[in-house]
Amino acid sequence: MKDERETAISEDYKKTLENCTFCKTVLMFLIVLYHSMIFWNGEWFTANPIRQSKVLSYITLWLGNFHIYAFVLISGYIYCAKYLTEDNMDFLPFIKKKAKRLLVPYSFTALFWVVPITNLFLHLSQNDIFTRYILAENPSQLWFLIMLFDVFLFVRPLSDFFLKYNRLGGGAALFFYIFGIGGGYFLPNIFGVWNGLQYILFFFLGFKLCQKGTKPLQKIPCIGWFLAYFVLFIAWNWAQDKNGVIFLFLRQGMGLLLHIVGALMAFIILQKLGSNIKWKQNKIFVVFSKYSMPIYLFHQQIIYFFIDFIIA
Repeated sequence: MKDERETAISEDYKKTLENCTFCKTVLMFLIVLYHSMIFWNGEWFTANPIRQSKVLSYITLWLGNFHIYAFVLISGYIYCAKYLTEDNMDFLPFIKKKAKRLLVPYSFTALFWVVPITNLFLHLSQNDIFTRYILAENPSQLWFLIMLFDVFLFVRPLSDFFLKYNRLGGGAALFFYIFGIGGGYFLPNIFGVWNGLQYILFFFLGFKLCQKGTKPLQKIPCIGWFLAYFVLFIAWNWAQDKNGVIFLFLRQGMGLLLHIVGALMAFIILQKLGSNIKWKQNKIFVVFSKYSMPIYLFHQQIIYFFIDFIIA
């Protein structure tokens, strides 16, 4: 079985897999940049910046529609590469490993960093702390860890199915996405379950890119991906203020397409960039790549202090 799986991993795949570290590090920088500007959209603990900026507001919307989706897509690519070549992928050992990797940092960071500092700015009630962080319904930036753990929990039993079936697998992933959106309207997002279901689709895309290869997508020039995403972004943004059931479904469909194209755009462009620069020889970049997880875990509250200092 292992020999059959290894034949699916070509040298091109191995190079792409290696460049995933570069892609994830750049995306981490973009996430920090996104969170540094998101209050221009009326979000976070302050929604009244001294100077309004529509440009920065649109930039945050532009970033927010692809960076996390691209990150999950890359996670799916890496997972598939390991699934195709490693034998120790039994369910319980795998989930225990992911719990150690994702849930332990979640618990530690929430207890000693996120909750105390968030409470300093937002004055959380005990119920807020319980629902947001114990039940993990909306645990600040830590939602990503819970979501990704949920994705691994759901996908691991379906891996053979995803590997064997393209259309049925894609249909199942799309069903999870729709079910996750619908569930989020009616029930609390306890342990991030509805987020996890939605992001299975993007994990599946990365899974299939690893299995099938990226050459067809790489034939499209980078400017083509950028323009496709830009046009979709303009159309999606235009539809936001429109009323009616038709526009409601149109926004949902356009939003999904925007996320998919955006994730693919980021993956392809960053892969090509990673293949053409000597990023592994840049010591500073390599250090950032090694500590991308701590940067993600702690960055949001540091930005709180920085913003509060500026507007004080």
